[in-house]
Amino acid sequence: PHHGSGPQSGGPPQLPEHRSVMTSSGYHRRSFSSGSAAEVVGSHWKGGPVPAVSGVSGQAPAGRDGQKRKGKRTNLRSGPAGGDPTPGYSRHQRNADVSNNEAAGRDGGGVGDSSINFRNALVVDLSPSDISSLPRQDLLLARIRKDSPLLSTSSVQAYLQCKRDELVDVSASKSQFKLFFKELKAKEKVSYEDAMEWAALQLDNLPSSMQFKVFIEAADIAKRRNYLHHARRYYKQVHRLQPYASQGWLEHAKMEEEGGNMQTCGKILYKGLLFCPCNENLLVKGIKYEERMENLRGARALLARIRNVPIDRTWRAILEGALLEARAGNIETARSVLRYLMRHVPWFGPIYVEASRLEERAERYQDAIQIIEVGVREIPRYAPLWFSAIRMYEKLSMNSANIVDVRGTVQRAVQSITIELVWKIWFEAAQVEERYAAQLEKGNERGRNKVGDDVEAGLQLARAAYAESVRNCPTNLLWKVWLAGARTEGRFGRFDKGRKLLQRALDEVPLKMRAFVLVECARLEEFAGKQEVARQILCKARRETTHEWKVFLESVLLEIRCGALKAAQYQARTALEIHIGTGRLWAVMIQVAAIENEEYQEKLFQRALTEVPKSGEVWCEGARICLRKGELESAQVYLNFAVRFTPQYGDSFVELLRLYLLRARNFLLEKLADASRLVVTENSISTNFSLEDLLEVIDIAGVERLCVNVDPNYGAMWLSCRNHPLDSSREVFRRVLALLLPEIQCHPLPTAQVPKILAALRLRPGQYQFSKMAVPTTSLSLFHLHSPSDREDRRKVIFASDSIK
Repeated sequence: PHHGSGPQSGGPPQLPEHRSVMTSSGYHRRSFSSGSAAEVVGSHWKGGPVPAVSGVSGQAPAGRDGQKRKGKRTNLRSGPAGGDPTPGYSRHQRNADVSNNEAAGRDGGGVGDSSINFRNALVVDLSPSDISSLPRQDLLLARIRKDSPLLSTSSVQAYLQCKRDELVDVSASKSQFKLFFKELKAKEKVSYEDAMEWAALQLDNLPSSMQFKVFIEAADIAKRRNYLHHARRYYKQVHRLQPYASQGWLEHAKMEEEGGNMQTCGKILYKGLLFCPCNENLLVKGIKYEERMENLRGARALLARIRNVPIDRTWRAILEGALLEARAGNIETARSVLRYLMRHVPWFGPIYVEASRLEERAERYQDAIQIIEVGVREIPRYAPLWFSAIRMYEKLSMNSANIVDVRGTVQRAVQSITIELVWKIWFEAAQVEERYAAQLEKGNERGRNKVGDDVEAGLQLARAAYAESVRNCPTNLLWKVWLAGARTEGRFGRFDKGRKLLQRALDEVPLKMRAFVLVECARLEEFAGKQEVARQILCKARRETTHEWKVFLESVLLEIRCGALKAAQYQARTALEIHIGTGRLWAVMIQVAAIENEEYQEKLFQRALTEVPKSGEVWCEGARICLRKGELESAQVYLNFAVRFTPQYGDSFVELLRLYLLRARNFLLEKLADASRLVVTENSISTNFSLEDLLEVIDIAGVERLCVNVDPNYGAMWLSCRNHPLDSSREVFRRVLALLLPEIQCHPLPTAQVPKILAALRLRPGQYQFSKMAVPTTSLSLFHLHSPSDREDRRKVIFASDSIK
């Protein structure tokens, strides 16, 4: 909310250093210095009231009797438009406005309303139950009760000025707090009560300017112990002791967000912004909060607040605003803001990375490369830009089968970045050479390559790049290079060399990462056709690395790929006895439960929800059950949860598209005028709607935009539609649509439409059992994906991804 100090503001006087002049339509245009953010903020994000979380009224809220309170009209405007809000505003007027705001705040004024004022944000209220809720009395909570008298209205401004002065840290105070913090951590290992008791006893020994940090640490300890009601009281004390400490507001808001208390989270963020109106961390968090609440207007109003602030204090918030607009589909606005930031903050590498990703998602690869080249000229030692450059040049070389530019980029990168990351450049280069050699091999198989194209020569280049990576790699990461090299050798059928490299990886891998190497050993043996050896390796991995759930998941997937569904079910049940809180294990258990019956599968789904309610994979399996039964509304609800909880799981988007296409087909069937769109065979009836027909009656633009923004990176169905590791999410999305169409045409027809369809076809009732027809096995059915016949498809299914990070 924007707080002015004029007679109409309804809030305490605006502090001079944060003074801004507004009208009802936004900030006035003024002449700004070259360092101001006005140029970009004024062009794209207009000022105005920030919408309340629980509703904002332009007038004082109703009292307890339901009648409007008398007094001044409260709104979000400053003083008279274009004028200084402070002259003529007397102390008596200010106190009257504060009193009105206090009354409004007690009656539930929403976030963004002027009822949120400085005094309300400083109140710490405690009840006796808050203090006696632990077996041993929490002395720190008792200390809060003792030291928390309510501030009178007349003393608020003096108190705030004192707190602003205290915020300046002194070196001696910092060192003293470090000693306290070290001892507090030691006490925490004994017990929570000991830590809180010791903190309360030591509180007076610390300078008053440091005491709020004690309560921040106490709140963090309470939060980790799940004493959330105590953590809330500690955070309130932080706000009272030092309201200008943005860390307290930010951590408090994060805690409420993690607990699902979104309204409370929003109120805390806006209270924090009242005291720290230009704090970038709070602004970024507030923008993300409003976006999550689907309130883009509120997010843009937050961005409009920083119009008069120098760019060096707000560029991170402006960057978040650009990303917000990109996620909302306003590409031109995002592009314009990012260009502005590249001009004014040329030394910050992530700006170039985000700008190039924006163009990459829009499939403007040449523009992405131009941005990257500008970035590497400005900051040549920033490694992520070089990795993006390698990826983009490889993307452009896919059609021409010429990777000269990629190799040149690798050489430039090696000469520019820090020595600690040179190994990673060669590591990426080796995988590029591997994919290039595979492309040559595929071309040779189809007889399309020119004379002189040599797969073995390409493989040798990949080996040479891996060798350079080994020479520059830190010792603790060498195992990754050996593992990637083994995967490369296995891809081209050199299984003996792959086994030797994996043995070196096993010899050098740290103990906590040993499970990943063992899984890779099992995958190599399975790809070589030795399933029994793969089972033995995974059995050994389960004994040695019981803590790693991915070993158990791989055991289940191995049995599914071998067609042993009973064994897969047994492995999944065994895995869940150890890792009961792993969503992916529950999801695969639900999949293999299909061999029993639908009723058992549904019971398993319900039980999984009690164990892992925030697993997107589990919600996706529930949606698949509903789709098979024709319960499209329930499937929609389940898929919404799946995408919200686990957006990186690509199969949720596959099922979401399946749902949309089914709805479109059913809608067209309702409007069916004749039988020309129906195909009748001996024992089935299907439709022959084109993809264009289906897309005319549904809008999938929002789903596509969300998919492109989150960029899914795993899921059996999703990865099967990715032909190349560099395929964009938009390309995969379009491929999914094309592959789903045949299944949609043959999907069982809705029971309610059977009589109409029979009449159109002039057939007898009962001739076709529409409700009993099974969903056909297509290229996007799970068990078909797990057992492909093509060698390259088998490799993709077994190794899941071509690249190793």
